[in-house]
Amino acid sequence: MNTLTTTDAPTAPAPEVVKELPVNKNADTNDWDTVFAIRFNDANVAISNSWAKIDDKAKNVSQVATDDPNYNLTGVLGPWQLTIGGDGKNIRMNCPFVSGNFNAGPSKKYDVKGYEVIIEVGMQWVPNPDQFAFSIGDNKKIDPIKDALNNSSLSDGLKAEFTSHGKTLSPASSVEVINIDKDWVITDGKANYYIFFYKDKYQSEFLQVYQFEDSWKNNLKILENSISEEEPAVVIVTIKNNKTDGIAAAVLQEIISEWFNTNIGEFNHVFSSLDLSPALSNSDKYKWIKPTGTSYAVTDNGTLENSVFGVLTMTQGNTSPASHQVSPNAIPDKDGANAGFLISGVAFMKNMMLSSAQVIFNNEAATSFDIANDGLTVTNNKKLTWGRFKKDDTVIATISSSNIADLDNNKLSDALVAELKGKWISTGQQGEGYYDPGIMVNGYAAHVSAKGLSWYLASPDLKTQYLLELDDKDATKIKMYNSMVFTIEKQQFKMSLINSYLEIQFIDLLYPESWEYDVHINYTEQVSLGLKAIGGKQIFWFDKVTKNMTVNVTKTKASITVNIVEDAVMAVVGLIAVVAPLIDGIRAAASIVEVAEDAGSAVIGVDAFADAFEDISEVEQEFNEGNALVNGLEQARGGWPAFKNAFTATRWKILGGIAGLIGAGVATQAAIEAAMEAMAKGKWEDVPGFDEFADDAIVPYSWPGVDGYDLKNATLASSLQVGLKTKSKQ
Repeated sequence: MNTLTTTDAPTAPAPEVVKELPVNKNADTNDWDTVFAIRFNDANVAISNSWAKIDDKAKNVSQVATDDPNYNLTGVLGPWQLTIGGDGKNIRMNCPFVSGNFNAGPSKKYDVKGYEVIIEVGMQWVPNPDQFAFSIGDNKKIDPIKDALNNSSLSDGLKAEFTSHGKTLSPASSVEVINIDKDWVITDGKANYYIFFYKDKYQSEFLQVYQFEDSWKNNLKILENSISEEEPAVVIVTIKNNKTDGIAAAVLQEIISEWFNTNIGEFNHVFSSLDLSPALSNSDKYKWIKPTGTSYAVTDNGTLENSVFGVLTMTQGNTSPASHQVSPNAIPDKDGANAGFLISGVAFMKNMMLSSAQVIFNNEAATSFDIANDGLTVTNNKKLTWGRFKKDDTVIATISSSNIADLDNNKLSDALVAELKGKWISTGQQGEGYYDPGIMVNGYAAHVSAKGLSWYLASPDLKTQYLLELDDKDATKIKMYNSMVFTIEKQQFKMSLINSYLEIQFIDLLYPESWEYDVHINYTEQVSLGLKAIGGKQIFWFDKVTKNMTVNVTKTKASITVNIVEDAVMAVVGLIAVVAPLIDGIRAAASIVEVAEDAGSAVIGVDAFADAFEDISEVEQEFNEGNALVNGLEQARGGWPAFKNAFTATRWKILGGIAGLIGAGVATQAAIEAAMEAMAKGKWEDVPGFDEFADDAIVPYSWPGVDGYDLKNATLASSLQVGLKTKSKQ
C-alpha cells in the first residue's frame, strides 16, 4: 500500500485547544433551506446601476380607470428602491416616476414626474421565478370569467387571456371549484393552474393565475390558505410629491393600485438575477441546493444601512414554511461583509455532515445513519465498526502476495492457512499466545477492506482480528499485524449542530483489550468551524476544539485493578495524540474516580487537554496534526494506521468529507482521498477550497451591477453562515 510519511504533513497551524467555544449571533433561516441576504442600500445601488437592463414591463405604466376612460395614466418608472416600513413578507418599495401624465377627466392633466409611489408588497403573492403567471385586472372581464369558473367551465374571455399571455388551453381542459367566488384549479393535461380572486381597498377586482408544478404546489397551498380580500398583493401606502386632490387623487391611487396588482409578476423582473435556479439548473454538482421554491422577505432595522432584504428558498421539493422572515443577523457583522448566505442547520447536516459521518466510518452507507433531533443530529441506526487499527507497528507474520486473489474474494484458503501455520498468534479463552490451526480453519474468516491492498481475519465473534496489508516496499509480501477493533452500538455516535459549533460524540465506544477485560470510551469533542487562508485559497477549517473523555474498564475474566485502569488510560490517550508530551500531560491529569473488582473508570476533562497543549511547542502540535492527517488518509483508504491519534484523525476525515463534498457535489471516496492526500502533502492548491463552493453556489445571486463577491468568512450560527462582500461593476 502506498503510504505517506509525517514529513509530508501540512504546514498550516494546528487547531487550538480551548476551554470556551464562541457563541455566534443566531442566524436562523426560519425553516427555509437557504437564505441570501443583502442590505437595503447595497441592493438599491445595484438596482439603480442596472435599471436599463430590467424588463420594460416593470418600467412602463399604462392604465385606464375601468369606469371612466377619461381618467388614465401613462408614465415611466425609475429604479424601484427598497425602503423602510415593511417587515417579514410585506416589503415596501419606492417606485418613482421619471416622466408621465395623469389625465383626470376630459380637461385636467397632471405631470407626474417626481411622484414617488410607496407600495407594500405581500411577497407570498409574487410568482416563483420562471413560473408562468399573469393577472386580470379589468372588472368588466372578471364577472363572466368567475361565473363560468363557478360552473366548472371556461369562458371565451379567460381562454383569450391565456392565449394573449402565450398559453393556449386545449378543449380537454377541466375546472375544479375550490371555493366559490374565491379560487379554482384548471387542469390541462399535465399543466395545472391556480386562479385566485381578490379585491383591493378601492374595490378593484383581480384574478391571479399561477401555473404550478409539483415543486410549487406547496407554495400555492400556502397562498390558498392565506388569501384575503383585505390583503391584496400590492397596497399603495402613499404617493409622495402628489399634486392631485379630490376625486383626481382618489382615482390616481385606484389606477396605480390596479396597475401594480395586475403586474405583480413584474417584481421578479426586478429580482430575477437573484434567482439561483437558472444558474444551477444544468448542474448536477449542487443539485441539492437548487431551489424548488423561492420567496422574499425583509427585516426593517430602521435605516437603509442596516435593514436586510432576503431571498428565501426551499430545495429538493421541501415544503415551504408559512413564515416569511429573514434574520437580522443573516449578514455577519465582521470582516466588512455586506451580504450573507445561509444554509439551514438541517440542510447542512443532511447534505454535508451526513457525508462526513459516512467517511468517519470508512465509507459506510448513508442508510446506516438517521437525521435526528429536529434534523440537527446525525446518528447511527445500527452497530458500526469505527476503526480497525494496528496495536503497534510490529509485523507478527508475513505471507506471500500470491494469496491476494483469495483474500480479495473473502476466502481464507487452505494454502493461506498452511502458510500461516506456526506464525498465527491466536487470543482466546485458553490464554494469551494460544495457537490451534483448527481455530483458523473452523472459525476465522477473511474479509477484504480495499481490494489488492488490505484485509482482515476475524474470529466468529469478531472480537479477535488480525490485519493484513500489502507491503508498500515489497509487493511480493503481505504483512500481518495485531489489531484493535473499535465498535459502537446504534445511536451511540452523534454529530450535532449546536448553534456555534459541531459536537461529535462517541458513547460507549468499545474494544476488547484482551480476553480478560474490555475498554469502553466516552469521548466528546466540540469543533468550531471557520475559514483559513492556505495556499492562496480559503479552506473550510476546524478552528477551535474542546475535548472530554471517560475511560471505563469492565471485567470479562480477571478482576479490575488500579494498574489495569491506568494501563487502559495510557493506551487510550494515544487515540488523541501521538506527541509524547501530550500523552504524558493528559495521562497525568486523568482522574481515577472508581475502581471495583468488576469495573473501574478514569475521567480526562477539558482542562487536561488544554493544559497538555499549552506545554508543547507549535512544532510539536503541527507534527501531531500531520500524523493525524496521515492516519486519517490511511484509514479512509481502507488501510490500518496505528490507533494513536485516531480521534484527531477523525476530525481530518470530517474535513476531508466536507472538502470532497464541496469539490465534487458528493463526498465520493475518490474525492475524499484526493483532498486528504493533497492536505497531507501540503499541496493546498489541489485541495477544493470553500471559495469554489461559494463561486458555484452563491455567485449566481448576483444583483444587477454586482460583479461577484469576495468571500469573507464562514461559520456556524444555527446555520452555516457565509459572509460576502459585493464587488461593484466599474
